[in-house]
Amino acid sequence: MDSSKNRIAKNVVFMYIRMFVLMLISLYTSRIILRELGVDDYGIYNLVGSIIAVFSSLRVLFTSAIQRFMNTEMGRGNYESLTKVFNMGVFVNVLLSVVFVLAVEILGIWFFENKINIPSERLFAAQCVFQLSLVSTVIGIMTTPYDAVIIANERMDFYAFSSIFDGILRLLIVFLLAYLPFDHLIAYALLLLAVQLLMRMIIAMYCRRNFTECYYKWCWDKQLFREMTSFAGWQFFGNTAFALTHNGLNMVLNIFGGAVVNAARGLATQVNTALGQFLSNIMIAVNPYCMKTYAQGNKEGAYMMLYFMTKILFAVQCLIVIPFFFLTEEVLELWLTEVPDYTVLFLRLILIWSLVRSVHSPIDTLFKASGEMKYYQLFEGITLSLPVIVSYIILSQGYPVSSVFVVTSIFEAINMMVILVVARARVGFSLKKYTHNAMLPCIPLLIVIALSSWSRFAVQMTTLSAVATTIATMAVLAVVFFWLCLAKGEREMLLSMVKEKIHKSNK
Repeated sequence: MDSSKNRIAKNVVFMYIRMFVLMLISLYTSRIILRELGVDDYGIYNLVGSIIAVFSSLRVLFTSAIQRFMNTEMGRGNYESLTKVFNMGVFVNVLLSVVFVLAVEILGIWFFENKINIPSERLFAAQCVFQLSLVSTVIGIMTTPYDAVIIANERMDFYAFSSIFDGILRLLIVFLLAYLPFDHLIAYALLLLAVQLLMRMIIAMYCRRNFTECYYKWCWDKQLFREMTSFAGWQFFGNTAFALTHNGLNMVLNIFGGAVVNAARGLATQVNTALGQFLSNIMIAVNPYCMKTYAQGNKEGAYMMLYFMTKILFAVQCLIVIPFFFLTEEVLELWLTEVPDYTVLFLRLILIWSLVRSVHSPIDTLFKASGEMKYYQLFEGITLSLPVIVSYIILSQGYPVSSVFVVTSIFEAINMMVILVVARARVGFSLKKYTHNAMLPCIPLLIVIALSSWSRFAVQMTTLSAVATTIATMAVLAVVFFWLCLAKGEREMLLSMVKEKIHKSNK
């Protein structure tokens, strides 16, 4: 347990180094892209190039699918089976990527012919961006078996540094745009494709040199194929529904608001995605431990870690949201100088959604560890598909475009309740223990946020007063979390991890 605790702490540190650097690069890159492309082209890229966002979720999806089977075999001590898992994972990825390409091409043709709302002279550029982004997605999917091996073996140092290098390359191509003589929108999509191809080569070379399981060898295991296909297929269904919902909302917003609204949502989403790395980095570091522990038959140990992670994730998200929610205008003006219409409101509403979404990851890990993916992804996919339909209906009735974000938050809360019921039915997960150990301890944090939000917006504040209120709220949140949200054993474990890191740093 001590070695696992130290390894998790070390991996979290690497992932946070990755997150901080990538967040700075991502936010600065968005500012330069907005300047180089202009509001209209930035909105077009966010609309038709949002396949890149789908790629990000799909890469994590396929990575976690293969990683789950590798960690399960490691937990059972079957290290000789890792090569078979890797090669079967490659085969399954090829099949699913074919399905993905066909589905996206059909959707893209329909949207370009019937619904897109952009200037006619930019239609060709938009179609080029769409196809180039699709190729980038396929290359990324072919990289996922190697990502899975890196994470399963908990080599977070290389994972972090390769991601930072990728971010630096993406920043460099943005600066390069100013010197290119042809269409900047098409050039940007083409350069992103080149970066994706280079990173695929670097990651594959590292894995082949460091892990014996990373070599292609034709093998066939019918039972493993069925299990991996079922697992990855249902995860593909659920994550695709999630991605299509959020990109479908882009289409709905384009129909009723045009490219300017897409630009505002793109910027707000960019900020939220960068901030969301705080949570995903924690779970990437913790997931291998939970899956190995579950595979060893120690379900209660895995559950206790998931309870603990639920509280950690919610508290971290609260601390992230508060400064950006309270100081939205100041942050965006500092970042962008000229803030497009709707961006302030959209960002605040997306941050509220992110609070609801923050407690989702531990339950997702539970289903992955148990392998019970079918009903989980089926019900989640259906629930998360509904906001597009509901948003289209309410905007047709004349409601403001901001209503879309309220709808997504409501359905996110409904989805959480639905998948908890599925977890009880399929995995035997105790809702009583989960409520007592994970959800109820988070209520004091909600009370602090509600009271501080009322004090922040009830009266007109200067920038200095708003900053002081923000700092005070974050300090109170930290104290309340440590003393009221964490159990005694969890406080001791957290302090022990911090002390060990400080002790090692002083050596």
